[in-house]
Amino acid sequence: TNNYFTFNGKLETGEFNLGRLLNNEKDIGKITLNVNVDGSSCSGQTVNAKLHGFINSLEIKQYEYKNINLSGVLSDKTYNGAINIDDPSINMEFLGKVDFSSEIYNVDFTANIARADLCALNLDKSDSSHTVSFYIKANAQGNSLDNINGEIKLLNSLLTKGSKQIQIYDFSVYAQNSLDSNSLSIRSDFIDADVYGNYQMAEI
Repeated sequence: TNNYFTFNGKLETGEFNLGRLLNNEKDIGKITLNVNVDGSSCSGQTVNAKLHGFINSLEIKQYEYKNINLSGVLSDKTYNGAINIDDPSINMEFLGKVDFSSEIYNVDFTANIARADLCALNLDKSDSSHTVSFYIKANAQGNSLDNINGEIKLLNSLLTKGSKQIQIYDFSVYAQNSLDSNSLSIRSDFIDADVYGNYQMAEI
């Protein structure tokens, strides 16, 4: 009578058109998965569910990611838990929270990218040999360069293009932005910088 229900079971899909469901067929394609689900919903509008299982394939930006393990909680555009990807073009371990439920996004996570082929993933087509590896810690809020607040740290980063490499052991960015003031602090192996004032980073 109060339009509240719970559900528990197994969810399987075969090449389900996730992009059409999310109204974003430009960036997201089909998904094949097998997960255990334990959750609840109110009026079909809000969903809170524990997920544990395996995504066989997921198309993002016309690349088909393989072998994705999930273990976490999904609730209204928020995911809190672990994601492990063992794909020929990317190997990643993610732990934390990403919240896209409001206009201002909120992220608090760590991720270890053992290797990512940016060209194969269709993230950078300028060089077929462009690969990266890094460990990232992020705790920030915002949805653009001009309103982001928080800190992002990159550790043990390696960028490779052909025979050229750049290795960065410690790189951190701390931003504090409001309507009338901005500040940005950068600390790294090769540059330390602080910027204060009233500016729009996107315009720079």
